[in-house]
Amino acid sequence: MSHAPSRRDFLRQAGATVAFGALGRARQEAPTDAVPRKRPNLLFVFSDQQHWHAAGFLDRSFTTPNFDRLAAEGAVFENAFCTSPQCSPSRSTILTGLYPSKTGVLSNIGGTGTRPLAMATIAPSLRAAGYRTAYFGKWHLGGEAAGSAGWDEDAGIIAADPATDRDAAERAAAFLASAKADAKPFVLFVSFKDPHDIYDFDPAAAAAPTEPDEVALPDSWERARFDDRPSPQRAFMESDRRGKIMKELGPAAWKAYRRFYRGKVRAYDANLGTVLDALRASGLADSTVVVATTDHGDMDGAHRLVFKGPFMYEEAGAHPAGRARAGGLRREGGALVGARRQCRRRADAARLRRR
Repeated sequence: MSHAPSRRDFLRQAGATVAFGALGRARQEAPTDAVPRKRPNLLFVFSDQQHWHAAGFLDRSFTTPNFDRLAAEGAVFENAFCTSPQCSPSRSTILTGLYPSKTGVLSNIGGTGTRPLAMATIAPSLRAAGYRTAYFGKWHLGGEAAGSAGWDEDAGIIAADPATDRDAAERAAAFLASAKADAKPFVLFVSFKDPHDIYDFDPAAAAAPTEPDEVALPDSWERARFDDRPSPQRAFMESDRRGKIMKELGPAAWKAYRRFYRGKVRAYDANLGTVLDALRASGLADSTVVVATTDHGDMDGAHRLVFKGPFMYEEAGAHPAGRARAGGLRREGGALVGARRQCRRRADAARLRRR
């Protein structure tokens, strides 16, 4: 029976899962007495609650010029899945490479049957490998010392959360502006709240569409029937305060939900653009691996469901993931990629080795 690797195995086995184009060729071609090149920087940006098609290059009802630009320049993972369609468990996997059953973060922090992250993330290993580490934005993993350790700079873990996503983006931009003067390579995590603020949606206050091409409802919305659904799905839409606001409403309200969600994705993309522009302005883009992804999805009206909850449809569990690589680019299509593997790829990108 397979099992999640130990931290020792993780550091030892983080091998050839990522090819690094020119950087990889340089290592192969360099003579043995050559001075080693500086390790690549790592920039990891993630949204909250962005489903698998919530990007303009996949669905033209979304406006995401910055995410689209990253996709055009790099690799797009078309089958990326999270380990849990909830914030805290998924984030525990992203930062440790372990399943929630191993991290102990089984549901959102503060919920029943879970606990704060109480084991080391990838950050201490990165710092020990010579990286300057920083994290700005939503954390949602509690404040245990072991789980919070390893960050040289932060806003959201030990220090106070950034007031807004815009604040997190500006902190990240300032960090990148200072990075060129630092001899150390950097690892920067930037965690945005949008489009999670879809929870601000109020059908009673929803504005009418301002453009003639209104966002359509998905085919699964038209076909959906609840009489044959699992009981947790029915309970979510009939009893849960978040689901029942939509249960008896007609198509206009559901379309308004989808328009509101697209506005939140657009807001996230604007902040992603601030960070990517700052990276380019720093002059370090060619030596930086960039990953943009999310922690989980949103139902966005598919199957007549909203938000996230006790359902395992692709809208909740599959998510967009793109990567632009230092020293060379390629596209990765149908390969199945999970959040555990993403953490391993980051370790390989940093070329971590146990000493």
